[in-house]
Amino acid sequence: MPALKTFRGSTLSQALAQVRQDLGKDAVIVKTRSYRAGAVMGVGGKPVVEIIASAGASTTAPRSTEAKSRTRMRTALAGIYDDVPQRRRAVEVPVPAAGAADAPAMASAPGVHRSRLTAFPVDPAPIDSAANESLRDEIGSIKRMVGQLLRCSSQGIRQETPSHDRPSGAAILDVGGMPEPLFAQYTRLLDAGVETSLSETLIATVLEQLAAAQLSEAKHVRAAILEQLASQIPCLPIAPRTDGPKPLVIALIGPTGVGKTTTIAKLAAEHALRARLRVALITADRYRIGAVDQLQAYAEIIGVPMQIAGTPDEMARAVDRVRQCDLVLIDTAGRSPKDNQRVDELRAVVDAASADHRLLVLSAAASEAAMRRVAGRFAALRPSGLVLTKLDEAAHMGSLVNLPRAAHLPISHITTGQDVPDFIEPARPDRLAGIVLDGEVAA
Repeated sequence: MPALKTFRGSTLSQALAQVRQDLGKDAVIVKTRSYRAGAVMGVGGKPVVEIIASAGASTTAPRSTEAKSRTRMRTALAGIYDDVPQRRRAVEVPVPAAGAADAPAMASAPGVHRSRLTAFPVDPAPIDSAANESLRDEIGSIKRMVGQLLRCSSQGIRQETPSHDRPSGAAILDVGGMPEPLFAQYTRLLDAGVETSLSETLIATVLEQLAAAQLSEAKHVRAAILEQLASQIPCLPIAPRTDGPKPLVIALIGPTGVGKTTTIAKLAAEHALRARLRVALITADRYRIGAVDQLQAYAEIIGVPMQIAGTPDEMARAVDRVRQCDLVLIDTAGRSPKDNQRVDELRAVVDAASADHRLLVLSAAASEAAMRRVAGRFAALRPSGLVLTKLDEAAHMGSLVNLPRAAHLPISHITTGQDVPDFIEPARPDRLAGIVLDGEVAA
């Protein structure tokens, strides 16, 4: 059996370059992981990519006719590498990534990082058989490496994830034989950080759903992937009451620094100034310096009343005083999820408000592993939905689909900037699916 060697680099391209230099392009990747050395709570640290590989026999991807091969290769290059200069393309390959230094390989955080290999001097539209052969070999080699990386990731996830938590129909796909437009969307899903098992399920569903002719058309494949992805993102529509006997009461809960107060102000401005509803604010945050003054300033600018309620009794009375309003928004003190006593105190205050919705506010700029931990520890407060803030600062968009599935909570709103009253919107599955697939928040 060939000897195993370990290669490390700060990026995937560095690690794979070492693999190719030492073992050649036919190297067999046995295991791979990505972590941040020195990270604290999933933040900071130095990125490290580790690949365990051995020398292996040469394999090639399946080939079709000359015309189909050229068309599919052009489609793949246009779909995956469309931001690279025309004559020298840098190849992107995903690698599963863990969110923290102590994460157990890829299974703990099955996202991916975008990275690039050394650019190959290959014409993406070859005009002779030699160039065409060279391009085909390179793409075959790349797809084979991607397949190896994905197999490592998938096997790790299956070992660490109980069978009842896995998506039905998930299977390790034949990456080498996948139609190029579908392969392009597959890499986009992985690049966004969508869990490998879910990405496989989505791709397998689309592969069965579309006819062969449709699978060769990028627009049909993208539309089908968006539809399937949207079906996996639960959302919570919230509409204030305008003719009911009591107002709709919404309490925002979560750790410090995620943007609860700013989100409260955005919601208040949206409904008071634009929808012309009667809105009231209540703050239970007496701990953070300047918290009351900050919300009071927002209330005065928007033109809505604000009250302070730091105990359960005060909260019950405060809600009763604004019972003629259409919408009551409650700002709560940020709590460390590790402080059980403070979390219990917060739960008593929120319970006294008899809130219709308890929305857990999390920052999308944090690692997905950190968000999952916080969601688990705030489960005692029985949240009914999620608000994901700072989406414009997120490194990967896959948390938009991974997190609500893991926490069993729908998304009610997202925020994409700090300015009040803008950059907040109700969550819609089709909109979020587009953000995940495109990797950015477009207007």
